[in-house]
Amino acid sequence: MIDGIVHRLDIGSQAERLLVLLHGYGATEHDIASIVPMVDPAGRFVVVSPRGPIPTPGGGASWYDFDEDRRADPASFRATLARLDAFVTSVAERFDLDRADSVMGGVLAGRGHGGLACVRHGVAPAARILVLWHDRRCR
Repeated sequence: MIDGIVHRLDIGSQAERLLVLLHGYGATEHDIASIVPMVDPAGRFVVVSPRGPIPTPGGGASWYDFDEDRRADPASFRATLARLDAFVTSVAERFDLDRADSVMGGVLAGRGHGGLACVRHGVAPAARILVLWHDRRCR
């Protein structure tokens, strides 16, 4: 655990940069980490896949709570965004990686949280944003 956040860590043999992968609603760090061999076949990244801090039915997690209309609760969203920012900074420092050269990516709610972390809320920058798409019709 780093900064009290459960996560999965995969360190590539040629790791020079940080890749943060965020799962979607109801999933876990292990679900999103399963794509590491496809997005980093050369092992160029320290890949960290944190678990959202809010438990969901079925054993998964979420990045934020929802209001009575099933929209993201702003206070919860901002709180987990700040915690995610501190976590990413800690991981970058631990492995002596440049935070500004990192890549943030995710699926569904994780995609939104990661992208907004980089763009809208003044969180320390990532060099790139990786958007992963999941569509059940593609099975």
